[in-house]
Amino acid sequence: DSLREALAVQLSSWGAVVETAATCAEALTAARNGERLIDAILTDLKLPGNEDGIEVIRQVRGTQPHCVAAVLTSGEYAFDRLRLADMEAVRFLPKPIEPEVLRAELAHAIRASLAAATQLQ
Repeated sequence: DSLREALAVQLSSWGAVVETAATCAEALTAARNGERLIDAILTDLKLPGNEDGIEVIRQVRGTQPHCVAAVLTSGEYAFDRLRLADMEAVRFLPKPIEPEVLRAELAHAIRASLAAATQLQ
């Protein structure tokens, strides 16, 4: 919880409007009930219980009318990256992550999602 809140403070200091969620259900509620479209998802691969960040990305994207940028983080390097093969605009960042690297990767993911959305039109 404290790490999620610290990250929200960092993102807010960069000018982002941040919604936090501890679970996939909370993320889906925020996506469905939000006043604005989601530009990016920042999630860890491993989440509490049996949830994982890849499924959060898929489900939240299903609630949005555009390709939502995503950054997936993990301290685990050995995971099935084929699960990301059919997903547009997803960047993977191994932990630990320097703030300037995170900012650059988020910007890159957002640019990629805009490009993907343009191709869909």
